[in-house]
Amino acid sequence: RVHGEFSVFCCMAEAQADFTFRLATRDDVDWLVDGQFGIYELEDGADCSAPREPEATIVLERVLNDRVLVALVSGARAGFISYRFSNTCPFGVNYGNWDSFFCWIENVFVEPMFRAHGVGRRLYGEVERITRAKGLKSIM
Repeated sequence: RVHGEFSVFCCMAEAQADFTFRLATRDDVDWLVDGQFGIYELEDGADCSAPREPEATIVLERVLNDRVLVALVSGARAGFISYRFSNTCPFGVNYGNWDSFFCWIENVFVEPMFRAHGVGRRLYGEVERITRAKGLKSIM
């Protein structure tokens, strides 16, 4: 991690040249779960002292199926986006079947020190690129 406000701004200034993506690995699972709990806390004010195991199982399944993309800035994990390709809503809400597959964004998380610097926008952009490369036209 990059520490200190000055280092963050220096790091972000270098981001144009040193911004990369990679698929998440098993080594990322704890960090991804921390991010998931961070999302829940921000969105719902949820109690993040809940057991981590159920969430870790879900996150590991996403990782093993190449459905989590990690953004790196100068080698530091800056954020992630999880997604899936489907023709039905993956969360149990019956929106019906669609005639074609689409990309469903499940979660997006950006580390606090990297927020407001375009990391989330770049994550969405990379998923859009992947989606188009698969010949799909919709992202939800």
